[in-house]
Amino acid sequence: MNEEQQTKAQRQSLLSQRFGTRSTEASGRKRGRPPAKVYRKNASFYLQPKVLAELTQAYHELNTELPEEQKLDKATFREIMLRYSIANLPKVREELRR
Repeated sequence: MNEEQQTKAQRQSLLSQRFGTRSTEASGRKRGRPPAKVYRKNASFYLQPKVLAELTQAYHELNTELPEEQKLDKATFREIMLRYSIANLPKVREELRR
């Protein structure tokens, strides 16, 4: 086996370890380990950079207006924004139809 084939085999091995079995992905843990706590602040979702910048700007503007004891963290702010959008989904649909 030449060096290029060996490198390719190693890369495939690493990818199969990372993206391999669905049972590991579905359960979120490896077999034999107790279930871990999932913290909402550690959950990730991906946004376009422009949308992320707009959300960050809105977060900072809101936090400057709030008193010190009512300040929000970014995860809570994003969660509130998503819940509000879901609650107003009919309005969003109307806007998209126009």
